[in-house]
Amino acid sequence: MAANRIVLAYNGHPASCAAIRWLMDEHRADVVALVVDVGQMDDLEEVQARAVACGALRAHVVDRCEALAREVIGPASAAPLGHSALERLAHPVIAAALVEVAAIEGTGMVAHAAVHESLDGHIRAVRSTLDVVAPVRELIARHIDVADYVKIHQLSPGVARVERHLLIRRAASTASGCEAASVTIGFEDGMAASVNGVLLGFTELIESLSLIGGRYGLGALDPLPAPALGLLQAASAATGGRGSVTLLVRDGSFAVAGPAGPADVGHDEDRA
Repeated sequence: MAANRIVLAYNGHPASCAAIRWLMDEHRADVVALVVDVGQMDDLEEVQARAVACGALRAHVVDRCEALAREVIGPASAAPLGHSALERLAHPVIAAALVEVAAIEGTGMVAHAAVHESLDGHIRAVRSTLDVVAPVRELIARHIDVADYVKIHQLSPGVARVERHLLIRRAASTASGCEAASVTIGFEDGMAASVNGVLLGFTELIESLSLIGGRYGLGALDPLPAPALGLLQAASAATGGRGSVTLLVRDGSFAVAGPAGPADVGHDEDRA
């Protein structure tokens, strides 16, 4: 085991940049940054380079979009999902990647820049013997402001984006006042598999529904907009995960098209 090496879940935002320097100085550790691709809208090569510029020994980038889509978003689309759960939706996938890379790096220590303990729990659920370090919680405990710490140490963080993972997407433009868009979602083996008759991988399917829903204002008023989520939840509820259903989307709302016309209209404020 590498006694003084820590694998850090890194996203390039100020807190994770501060975490690299804190682990180096306070824990006297070599830091290996791990950038987990969960569909965030960042330039991951630039994020990787930023980790090294902040002092990381090296930085790995691993793609876990499909795992997030199938293992997490798929099951989540069949049940209500609150704001806090949406925010931390990628934690199980990030935790699993941390455990994998810690084994590759030969270390029993991992770290992350989150304040909430959700990620700790997911890491320990995968491998209970790992030591988990939370640098930002340590900074807070010492009453040190992260932004001040970044400035003092002349770190160069990126801007924290809203789109933290595949399901969170802002609308590029909104088609207000237009006729409703008709979206048919088909299911196979309990999972959404097609949009308007076109078979898609689940990652592509989510991106397609995000684009359609975002264009018609779904999630526009939410701090963490997830325009595909309401469509997936409505389609799953209407079909029980079998067959297909057509939804009508317009002006920030959607409806399940039934035999007698649209019914079950959903608005942004109705969804967590």
